[in-house]
Amino acid sequence: MRKIYIALSMAALMILLGGCSNKIEMVDNASVSLSEDGKQLEINIILNDENMEPETSYQVRLFAYDGELIKALGKDLFIFEEEYISHKEGEKPKMIEIKETLPLTEEISEEKLKDIIEGKEENALEIDILNTEKVFATEEIHKVN
Repeated sequence: MRKIYIALSMAALMILLGGCSNKIEMVDNASVSLSEDGKQLEINIILNDENMEPETSYQVRLFAYDGELIKALGKDLFIFEEEYISHKEGEKPKMIEIKETLPLTEEISEEKLKDIIEGKEENALEIDILNTEKVFATEEIHKVN
């Protein structure tokens, strides 16, 4: 009988924890590229706010996990300044294109960038869409243009 109570308690806990991650799909496309002179990393993100509550404010941040990429960027966290607001009640969802440029503190070749972003299983770069209350969406970047 005790085993049944333990099993039921574990099942209830799993259900509760499963419901805690209310992330939504927002990132339609995300990629990075090197600037022509190779001194900046260009970030291109296309967001769709279809699954977001109307008139919700949010920001975008970028987090680098790969050591070589962190070294080239000089830090691991970038919070983009602009604040966005999702579509109004009754309006069509918005498609938002974000283009950011990050200076490189160390040079990195396009081949090396491709190897870091596209060639590894683990996350090298991650996008978070968030506000002060929660993280709405998290998406990895695995594409170099």
